[in-house]
This record gives sequence, structure tokens and C-alpha cells, in this order.
Amino acid sequence: MIRKNETDIAQATEKRQRQEADIENANRQLESVATRIETEQGRVEELEAETRAARTLRDELNVRLRKIEEERSGLTSRIASLEATIDTNVRQAESDELRAGQLADEIARLRVDEDARKSDGAELKDRIAGHHLSIETFEENLAELEQKYHRAKRAASGLQEDLSSLHKLRAEKRSRLEVLQQLVADGEGLATGTQAVLKGLDDPDFYSQHVRQPLASYLEVDARFAEAIEAALGRRLQAVIVSDVEIAEKVLTSLRDDNIGQASLIAESHLSETARDTPGRPPLGAIGWAINEVRCRDEVRPLLDRLLSGVLLAEDLNTALRLREEDPSHAVATLTGEFITAEGIIHGGRTGDESVSVLRTQTEIRDLQAVTDALDSEVLSRQERRDELNQRVDQLEESLQESREKLQHKRVASSTLEGKLALIERDLSQFHNRIESLEWEQRDVIERTTKVARELEANRTERGTALEKVAELNETTEDTAAKLHEARLREEELTEKVTEARTCLAVEQGTRQNLEEQRDPMLTRLHELLEQVERREAEITSYRERIENSTRETESLQEKIHQWESEAAAAREERETIQSERSGYSSRIEEGEADLTKKRREVQTVAAQRGKEEVRVAQFDLNLENIERTCRDRYRTELEFFEPDSHALLLAIEERKRNGATRLKSYAENEDAEATATDSETPDDEAATDLVEEEEAELNDPAEPDWPFVEEVVSQLRTKLDSMGPVNIDAIEEFDELEEHYKFNVQQLNDLENSKEELLRMIARINRDTRKMFSETFEKIRKNFRDMFRELFGEKAKADLVLMDDNDPLECGIDIIAKPPGKKLQTISLLSGGERSMTAVALLFGIYMVKPSPFCVLDELDAPLDEANITRFIKVLDRFIGGSQFVIVTHSKRTMSRADVMYGVSMEEFGVSKTVGVTFSKAGEGKGMKQAAVGG
Repeated sequence: MIRKNETDIAQATEKRQRQEADIENANRQLESVATRIETEQGRVEELEAETRAARTLRDELNVRLRKIEEERSGLTSRIASLEATIDTNVRQAESDELRAGQLADEIARLRVDEDARKSDGAELKDRIAGHHLSIETFEENLAELEQKYHRAKRAASGLQEDLSSLHKLRAEKRSRLEVLQQLVADGEGLATGTQAVLKGLDDPDFYSQHVRQPLASYLEVDARFAEAIEAALGRRLQAVIVSDVEIAEKVLTSLRDDNIGQASLIAESHLSETARDTPGRPPLGAIGWAINEVRCRDEVRPLLDRLLSGVLLAEDLNTALRLREEDPSHAVATLTGEFITAEGIIHGGRTGDESVSVLRTQTEIRDLQAVTDALDSEVLSRQERRDELNQRVDQLEESLQESREKLQHKRVASSTLEGKLALIERDLSQFHNRIESLEWEQRDVIERTTKVARELEANRTERGTALEKVAELNETTEDTAAKLHEARLREEELTEKVTEARTCLAVEQGTRQNLEEQRDPMLTRLHELLEQVERREAEITSYRERIENSTRETESLQEKIHQWESEAAAAREERETIQSERSGYSSRIEEGEADLTKKRREVQTVAAQRGKEEVRVAQFDLNLENIERTCRDRYRTELEFFEPDSHALLLAIEERKRNGATRLKSYAENEDAEATATDSETPDDEAATDLVEEEEAELNDPAEPDWPFVEEVVSQLRTKLDSMGPVNIDAIEEFDELEEHYKFNVQQLNDLENSKEELLRMIARINRDTRKMFSETFEKIRKNFRDMFRELFGEKAKADLVLMDDNDPLECGIDIIAKPPGKKLQTISLLSGGERSMTAVALLFGIYMVKPSPFCVLDELDAPLDEANITRFIKVLDRFIGGSQFVIVTHSKRTMSRADVMYGVSMEEFGVSKTVGVTFSKAGEGKGMKQAAVGG
């Protein structure tokens, strides 16, 4: 390998020398090309400078020519403007003369119309005064009626607010009552065993006939004494009443066998036992006897007398202790929940959590029931009063509405007359303003005629001067255009020379780039050859170091081999010695067995050994006892019921060892993979391999468990178990809470899924009904659109409405197809403006025929229509005027002539606009219609 690398180094050196010669040659060619590029670059720069100078001259000539053209264009425009002004002045003079005569006639006619409108206005003022007196009377009656209505409305509103508050309060109380009733039904606050008894244990049907209720359910105590009575009775409040003693015995047996819990039971036969004597007057300082503060059913009265016999009630613990010292024969309960027994035992204190008090719960349920009943009665009463007030409000509202309608009719009639009077007054004002405007315009016409004559003379003089100036500019333009042409030719010539020079420069630059591209691979190859020589030299050095290491390692191994052979020879000699000793021992044992004296000594030895074994047996017993106690404490099992499985134990040990062997083998393979291909296996690798082989050999011999290995594994597992910490004793309660929460979530999920299904069914029904309604309405509109289109365009016209997606009519678009006479069938987007408007009219009135609207606003719908189509439009419009009111924005006289009322903007004075409203009369009214038209 070293010789091969030295040969590669020689070849690489030779190639490097050739590459260096080629690179030198390329460098000389690059220098030559660089010289030529520099020459061409200078030539290009000179030509570009000349070109820029020529371009600058051309631009200056262009600017000069453009200015001349602009000046000439301005003069030409001015001449045209002057000529147009002259024509305008001539026409203005003629128009002013004609307008002066018209103004004189218009002023005379307006004065006649003004006198007629003044007469009509006086008549309307008298009629309006009579309507005002009638309206005042109606307004006084209406004000009185509105006061009555508002008083009744406020009373009903206040009653409704009170009723809402009562509803809210009743809902809160009823919700609290239901929660408490549910807690009582679930046995909240009772012991586990008591809850199980009330639920019927393992036979609910049977026990429901014999198990009654807890003692607390038979008692009634005021809230003030609830804690005291509960402290005195204690867990006896949870005592469940059953039908007889046999049932009590059966219940207790079931609780004990099933490990459900404990419960207190009372047979009904024991309830009627003789009660104790009625207590006398309570001691000074005591509230009273506890039995006197408890109300109960008659059947439990004897039992309660016995349980609370001799029990006093005290305000606090200090008073109770004093009473106990005065008379030790009595027990004392305090209102804060402490209890001192007749034996002197004091019970008291509170837990951190809010435990459920059975008596307080029962008391609160009774109080809440009474409150809800009272609230129900109050709500019913107020609902009746509210209904009466609402009925009164409705009657007043009907009367009020009727009065308002009558007043409105009066006001409308008065407003109509006032509107007519306002129109007359506005007409008079308009007549006056119009006359003044016409007189002002008449004076203005005279002044304008004089001014126009002077402007006409000045414009004619200015036009002559401008024509002379245009002739001079034409000559200057021709001279400048010739110079510009010469400058452009010079610029084009220089541009061609620059292009040729740039071409030569680009050729030289391309040559230089090619030489550089040829030189770069040579440099790269040269670097590669240098790196190859260095790499080969490094490999030679590495190989020589590895040879020296291998030689030293071989010598070390040979020395170890000689040492191991010497040890093997010594071991063989030792084995022969041991075998000979074994033969001697065998002969002496045979001789000793024949000797009786030796047998006696052996008996004595066995007796001593027996004592030692008995000690070991005692030690084993202690160990066994410890193991049994550990099994009970740690594993909750008895060792005597444990059935050993040696086969499973051997399999577990084998699996454990196999895992360890796998890890060792993986470690050995990783170490071996890190070594190079030429390195031999090291002693450590051999040792690891031998260890794996020994482990595998042990795995193949499962005759007996490897107890030391088992102890080691158990120790590791025990350490892990101890590190896990103590058992969470609250895990069961947490599990119950999580399970209850899970069931609640599952129920909520089911409710949501049911609601979702119901909503989906509702959506499907809505979609179905909507599709049906849309399809029916669409078909009606489609038919009406066809008929209306034929009516507007003629019998040969065709039109249709087409759904873009029949499968989704609610979301898809609608194509409007129209075919006027003489045209192909096409969409509305391809029609002309007038055809589009008429198609829109057809569609609008087609929809109106299905569902009319009370109002309709049309903004310049008739703008693109000609006279014939406007006539058709008005004809169709007349069919719908009876059912709808149309507001039309239009500039068409034909459409305006059909209106009943017209509003617009008029400029009575110059530069001053004013809104105008005109009400048209029918044809039979004659003069009134004319006046309205003139006023408009």
C-alpha cells in the first residue's frame, strides 16, 4: 500500500508540472487580450462622447421646434376661438333682439295669472280657519285620553316588573328546594351504610316494603335549635326505621357480609316502648328542655322522649359547663353545636369542609316549601291584576288609535287645504319673482347688446394680428426642421460606429472569458493534485504507525500465551494431586464406616449439627414470619394461599437475563463498529464477547433458579417501588368524582348529539319547505316574466328565467334569457341599454304580479327608452298604480305627463335654485290644470 501511494505521488507530481505549464500559457494569452480590450474600450468611450454631443444638439433643436409648434398651435387655437366668438356675438345680437320682444309678452301674461291666483287664495283661507277650530277640539280630547293610557301603561309596566322579580325569586327558591330535595333523596350527609340501606341493598324491591326513612325525616326543628338537637342526637339521627327485628337482622347481615358499611336501625315494634317521664322546670340559665323544641310524628314520640330525656339547651359552651357543674345528671347541648353528655364527655368543634346537616336541611326544605307556596299565590294574584291592566291598556289603546285616526283625517284635510294655499302663495311669489326676473332680464338684454357690439369689433382686430404672426412662425419652423434632420443623420452615423466598437469589445471580452474558464479547471485540477499528494503522504505515515502498533501488540500477545501455557501445566499437575488425595480419602472413609467407635463419634457430630440446624430453622421461621408480614402489608395476600410456579419463575429469570445479554451484545457490537477495518479485535472486545457467550450459556441451562440474580432483581424493583412514594388513599374518591364527571359529560354529549340531530332535521325541513316555496314562486315569476316580456316587445318576443344549478336552487344564480323580435336568443348582458331597461321592467312587474309592494322607486328607468317604449312602459305602469305608489325620477316629458304630483328644482333667479312641487288636476278641471302646469 505504501509503494502504491508513492507511485501515485510521482504521477501526481508529473501531472501538476504539466498543469502549471498550461496555466502559464493561458495567463500570457489573457494579458494579450486585456491589452486589446483596453484599446477597444477607449475607442468606444470616444465615440459615445461624440454621440452624446450629437444627441444633445438634436434635443435642443427638438425643444426649439416644439416651442415654435406650441406657439403656432396657441395662435391657431386663438384664431379659431376668435372666429367662434365673432359668430357667437353675431348670433347673440340676433337672439337678444328676439328675446326682448318675448319678454314683453311674457310679463303681460304673468300679471293676468297673478290676479287669478290671489282670488283663489282668499277663498282657501276661510276654509282653513274652520278646520283649525275642529282640530283644537279633537286635540284636547286626545290629550286627555293619552294621559289615561299612559297611566294605565305605567301601572301595567310596574306590575310586570314586580311580577318578573317574583318569578326570579320563585325560581331561585324552587331551584334551591329541588337541590335540597335531591340531596335528601340521594342520602347526602348520611353514612355509606345508611345510604346503601335506603337504596335497598342488593334487593331494592324487597327492602322498599320494609325500610322506612331515617329518624331525621320524622323530626321538625326550628333553625335556631337545629345544631343543638343534631349535636344531642348525633349519629342516631341517621337511624333507619324498619318494619321488624327480622328485617333489621337481615340488613345488618348483608352490610357485614358485603363490607358496605355500618348503619343504625330501629324496628317499628321498639318505637312504642314506654317513654320516660315529662321533665319539670328547666334550671336557671338554660333555654329549655331539648324535647320541647322538637316536633315529630306520634309514632316516634316515645323514642324521641327516651333519646332526649334529661337534655338541656344552653346558649353557649360556658353556660353549658356551668349547668353541668350545677347538676351532673343532665346532658347539655349548645346552640353552636357543642354537647356535654351526662357522663361529662364534651363533643364539639367543626371540620374544615361544610358537612351536610340533616336537620338543617329538613328545616330549610320546609321553609323553602312554605316560601314557594306563598310566592305561587302572590304570582297568581299579580298575574290576574296584570291581565286586567293589560286589557284596560288595550281598550285605551284602541280608543286612542281611533281618536288619532280621526284627528289625522282632520289634519290631513287641513294640511291639504294649507298645501293648496301654500301652492297658491308660492305661485304668487313665483309670479312676482318671475316678473321681476323678466324685467331684470329685459334690462340685461339691452346692456348685453351694446357690450356684444364692442366685443365683436375688438375680436376682429385681434384675429388679423394673429394671422400675421402665424405666417412668420411657419417660416421659422421650416428652417429649424432642416437643422433637426441633419442632427438626426449625424447621431445615427455615430450610433452605428459605437455599435461596431462595442461589438469588437464584446468579442475580446468573450475571448478573455473563455480563457479564464479554461484556466479555472486547470487551477482546480492543480489543487486536487496537491491535495492528493498530501493525502497519500499522510496515509503512508498512518500505515507505518499502525504497523509498529501491530508489531508491539503481537509481541505482547505471544508473552501472554507463554504465561497461559505455564498456568495450564500447573493446573493439570494440581488436578492430578487432588485426584490422588480423593482416592486416599475414599479408602479412609470405608475404613471408618466399619469402625463402631467412629460411628459413635459421627452420631455425636450429627447431634451437634442438629442443634445448629434447629437454630437455622428458628432463623428461617423468623424470616418466614417477616416475609408473611411483608406480603400482607405490601402485597395484601397470605403466603399460605400463594401457589408458586417454578416454570413461570424460570421463564421470567430467563427473559430478564436475555434482556441483559442483549444489551451487552449491543454494547460489544457498537464498540466493534467504531474500530477501523484494518484493526484486529482487541482483548476488551474478546472479553465482552466471552461474557455474552457465558450469559447465553447460562440461559440455556434453566435447571434451577439463579437465586442471587433473583434477589438482585427484587432489590432493584423494591427500590423503584419505594421511589414511587406512598399510595394515594384519595385515588378512589378522585376516581368516583372523575367517573361522575365523565357520566355527566357523556350525558351532555348525548344531549348535544340529540339536539344536533333535531337541528339537522329542522334544517332539512326548512330547506325542503324553502325549496318548495322558492320553486312555486320562481315558476309564477317565470310565467309572468314571459307574458310581460311579450306584452312589452310584441308577440314574437321570447324570454325566460333559468336556474344555473337545478340541484341547488337556493344558492345558485339565475340566467335571464331574452330574445327581442329579430334577434337571436341571448343573455341580458348582450342587449342594448333600452332592451335591458325594458327587460328589467318586465321582470319587475312579473315579480309585482306575485307579491305586490306598497311602494316602488324607479330611478331614471326610462332614460335609455325611445318614445314608443316609454308609451309601452306607461301603459304597463297604469296596471299597477291602483295597488302601489310609484316614485319615479325621470327627465321624460311623457312620463311626467302621467304623474299625479311632480317635484323638481327650478331656477327662478339667475344662479338661485328653488324646489317646486305641483299637483296635477284631471282633464275636466280646465283652468286649474293650466295654472298648475304653468306654476310647474
